[in-house]
Amino acid sequence: MQSEYTSKDIARFWGKVDKEKSNTFYNETRCWEWTAGCDTYGYGEITIGGENGRNMRAHRISYELLFGEIPDKLFVLHHCDNRACVNFEHLFLGTNQDNVDDMVNKGRQMHGDEHYSYLHPEKLARGDAHYSRLHPEKLARGDKHWSHIHPEKIARGDRHFSHLYPEKLARGESNGNAKLTEEKVADIRRRHAQGEFGGESTRVLAKEYGVSQSVISAIVNYKTWK
Repeated sequence: MQSEYTSKDIARFWGKVDKEKSNTFYNETRCWEWTAGCDTYGYGEITIGGENGRNMRAHRISYELLFGEIPDKLFVLHHCDNRACVNFEHLFLGTNQDNVDDMVNKGRQMHGDEHYSYLHPEKLARGDAHYSRLHPEKLARGDKHWSHIHPEKIARGDRHFSHLYPEKLARGESNGNAKLTEEKVADIRRRHAQGEFGGESTRVLAKEYGVSQSVISAIVNYKTWK
């Protein structure tokens, strides 16, 4: 991989690194802060290879420039826990499990107000700065989309999650989007069935319960909420 970096790429890369700015250290060596855009997780990003190049994480480039190509299935991890750091002395290789273990051991599971996206919203790529806006030609669509190239890998029919694990699907009141309850459903069926002329209409019931007429129709015909 290292051979793929041109002198222009390398010059652009180091031009976006500040070696004096950070107040974070590891083994008495300062973090080298990435000053350009970062992804949602807080890792520096840069496009390598010119206009038609590819987006890469900055700390991985730093590692490869010094140590060479990163072996398959290995991650570049941070001793310093500073995701924007590209100081190669703070980087080490590890598996995905090493990455998870390191995160857990250091208590780095970030949630809510502690998440990078909350702490540094100004560094997130949005709108015109988002990758999809900058490089729409690189987005996989139509014949290039994964679902088109590998249709055999898409789970359908007996292999679909809903077929394999029907007990895990949220139905009825357990569905977070459900507007109705079992008690309301029973009341709908009772009110629709009673009366000399077939009870209250699905249109009236739909308006009262805040759902569509087709939902009421499916309920009274026992197609849903069985």
